[in-house]
Amino acid sequence: MANAPFAPGLALALERYGLRWAPAGLALTLLVAACSGAGTPGPDGATGPAGTASPAVLPTGTATQVVTPALSPLPEGATITVDGAGDDDSRDDLLTLREAILLATGTLERGSLTAGEADNVRGDVGGALADVITFDASAFPQEGGEPITLASALPSLSSGFDAVDGVGATPVISGGPFECLRIDSGGNTVRGLMIRDCDTGLALSAGAQDNVVGGAGKGQGNVISGNRVGIEIRGRGNRVEGNLIGLDASGRTAMPNRAEGIWIAPGAQDNIIGGGEPGTGNVISGNDLFGVSIDGPEGIGLGPTRGNVLAGNYIGTDTTGMVAVPNEYGINIQAGAQENVIGGEGGGKVNVIAGNQVGIVIRDPPTQGNVISGNYFGLTADGAGSLPNGVDVSLLEDAGENVVRENVTEPLP
Repeated sequence: MANAPFAPGLALALERYGLRWAPAGLALTLLVAACSGAGTPGPDGATGPAGTASPAVLPTGTATQVVTPALSPLPEGATITVDGAGDDDSRDDLLTLREAILLATGTLERGSLTAGEADNVRGDVGGALADVITFDASAFPQEGGEPITLASALPSLSSGFDAVDGVGATPVISGGPFECLRIDSGGNTVRGLMIRDCDTGLALSAGAQDNVVGGAGKGQGNVISGNRVGIEIRGRGNRVEGNLIGLDASGRTAMPNRAEGIWIAPGAQDNIIGGGEPGTGNVISGNDLFGVSIDGPEGIGLGPTRGNVLAGNYIGTDTTGMVAVPNEYGINIQAGAQENVIGGEGGGKVNVIAGNQVGIVIRDPPTQGNVISGNYFGLTADGAGSLPNGVDVSLLEDAGENVVRENVTEPLP
């Protein structure tokens, strides 16, 4: 296996992370065995045995799953319908997304609305209730609709158990040099949106727990593309399911996030990207630098980045899993990230990591105990064809002890 080539996009990583590139000292290791019982994984989960969205069972001394206490749900609240594509908070008989979030979190009082705005709020609303924000399909049609062009970051989902649900409409959020949407609480759902042109499309802060980004059902996935960072995760127990990240809505053409498609940031724990259930896998492709980066807390002083799971995703292909739409690096694990799992037991948890310049890179001495198991490297989603990465797995010589086993790199018979 040849050394990974120097990638133009690596200059961004060098600037942001202080990384270095030393091909002469690169140690590449790929341990391959037959992936017993591995079916075609697929974000739609169409084939292969059904799994669960929990981390794989691992041998003693590898990844450790930490149980997170469940949140207490809030009573059912209002359905709030957005019918204005503007970004203001003004009394004009149209309800904007900004106003809807302010209502759901209790910052804007229903009594201050005009009659036309109040007609879009069905039920009791406020921060102590679980509200659902939907979108009027006539205002946000599938073709030719006006995007919601943000002048500044939207208010955060701060009260918990709210939903921003674009299913049935086609809401497009177009941002600027800021976080477009942020979650600071637990139990929220964000689905059916397109988020583009932001510094960070969607940020889940350290206080974000047990949220769902996307979903397994028809139309529930988000398109989070054309940003600097697609999704940033710092919290715990969140699920990212059924999304297109770095592709346009067709799922066939790159619409790159310039840095990471998904950034699992220092201190993030027990988050699940994809899963083993039908429809939970994401397509993470076409990003300029990393499809997914898992960053440990080395030198920062936060808690460990561990227990995160990537399973059942297409990384570097289109939605069919048969055509390459490369990331520069499919997955990057670094800076002391520990005990994370890429893949797992059961066909539904297989990641297809193909078509990238580098499939996975693991670096830095404290980066250890990570498990890369049961994936397809450089293969089409059916396992029958070749769709090579430039390099499948690169373990830099300064990386700690990690496990790379039972992955498939040769077409199945």
